[in-house]
Amino acid sequence: MTSANLMPRRRPGTVTTAVVIQVILVALTVISAILSMIYADTIADAMRAELERQNVPPGEIDQYTGGSGANLGSMAFSLVIALAYLVTAVFNWRGSRASRVVTWVLSGLFLLCNVVLTSFSLASLGEVEGVDLDAMVQAGNDALPGWYGAWSMISLIVSLLGYLAVVILLALPASNEFFRKQEPPVILPPEAMGR
Repeated sequence: MTSANLMPRRRPGTVTTAVVIQVILVALTVISAILSMIYADTIADAMRAELERQNVPPGEIDQYTGGSGANLGSMAFSLVIALAYLVTAVFNWRGSRASRVVTWVLSGLFLLCNVVLTSFSLASLGEVEGVDLDAMVQAGNDALPGWYGAWSMISLIVSLLGYLAVVILLALPASNEFFRKQEPPVILPPEAMGR
């Protein structure tokens, strides 16, 4: 019996909504990566200027700012993660049980990472070897356009709620039924029907 003989399943609204949220989260990640790339040099220049103002030796500045390679690596990683999440969305749309499990794992990890990064961003960095890291970070933030902070906050909140919603939606009973392994229909021979 081939998969063509299986009855088509109706996709529940819980799965459709979860996939739409996944696509929105991918779009947010891509937009954030692009904005990071656009403003990376602006932030790095402002941070370097602050470190120079604090008389940090020129050879040590990159160890505090991360250099341009770290920004490119971070952006590339974000795009790879977005692509992986988009692939899980496509397979969730099709009813793949394995993809649903991978989505749960990825969503949980992304949720955890967002919470950890948020808590670190709210914490004070203090001073390290006479360098005021809080002033350096503030200089980088001050170099950004005014709307960037609001974008970051909205993007963070939508991401946190989105990852949580995807996990919950894919765990609901209607979703369970959609992802359940479909048994092939039983086709009785004509003799069994009394003919």
